[in-house]
Amino acid sequence: MKNNYDKYMKEVWDMKDKAYEDFVASGYSTYADYLKNELKNVKITFESKVSVTK
Repeated sequence: MKNNYDKYMKEVWDMKDKAYEDFVASGYSTYADYLKNELKNVKITFESKVSVTK
């Protein structure tokens, strides 16, 4: 279990570092502006499948 956790955490940190490197190379003045532009065309659909009954 610990090996999988370490593997996943390394992947997450690698993705974070890559995103920051891309931001530095992009020329945007703030990281938030860079992320807004990168996520502009991402479409996420959410459908709640939880039903609350009393």
